[in-house]
Amino acid sequence: MKRTLSFLIFLIGLGFNMSAHNITGSDRCRLVNELQDTHSSIIEKSEDDLLSGIWISGESIENEVNQKLMFEKNGKLLVFNETTDKGIQVEEKKWRLMDFEGGVFLVLSGKSAGKEELYKISQTCDGMELKNINTGKLLSFDYASIKATDVKRSDITGIWTSTQYPFEIAQRFDQPGTFEPIRGAFFDIELSENGNYTKRFGSEIKTFTENGTWSISKDGKYIIFNNKSDKKSSNQPLEALEIHRLNGNKLVARSSITAANLSAFSTGTKSFHFTKKS
Repeated sequence: MKRTLSFLIFLIGLGFNMSAHNITGSDRCRLVNELQDTHSSIIEKSEDDLLSGIWISGESIENEVNQKLMFEKNGKLLVFNETTDKGIQVEEKKWRLMDFEGGVFLVLSGKSAGKEELYKISQTCDGMELKNINTGKLLSFDYASIKATDVKRSDITGIWTSTQYPFEIAQRFDQPGTFEPIRGAFFDIELSENGNYTKRFGSEIKTFTENGTWSISKDGKYIIFNNKSDKKSSNQPLEALEIHRLNGNKLVARSSITAANLSAFSTGTKSFHFTKKS
């Protein structure tokens, strides 16, 4: 009898613990609206949440794009799109929130005046879902908090040169790169203190030069390039170089090289090893 009673007490206690875990879920769910200041409006809570972290989606079946959203307080949204062949491209958008019948909606627009996109925001345990009001398409993003970074502008400024063969040794004719190494191949990036940059890459017989402005993302993991050399379109995406490791005058970063109409001087998305000249 005592053994049966003890076993029943054990089951009740186990059930209570499981129920408590399911109710709170504080170790698993992001209960932002419940945990933040109750005096804040739903818009203020949602804005604080969007600004507090980075929002990450996985690969899309259609185009194999890894995407990250970084919201900034000045109303600018940076959308990082990484593909296997075009490196990391960055779209600049404008964002704002609106409250309608107790729901929070995200309004996005491009850099130039044009049609706005409207999304209904729903919080999930791992992040959020955005439902496009016009198309009904549902986008899911995981939340990652922004951690303090040791990367400073002074650490990045200077001339960085690739310490490896920068291009690709192609295996097929439809791949970027050459079937044999190019003599004198090089890849240099100069980051000036005034926010300007110059990229140079090529070989002994052909050199490509790109100029523009650069900045560091708010998480300190990306160097963002705004190419001023190409005047084709003011809406062209920015490019980014993802910092994997920075140690003094050594830099390992993920990006790509793209030479228009010359696949021999191009790469897919890959890691580059740099050393600092000055």
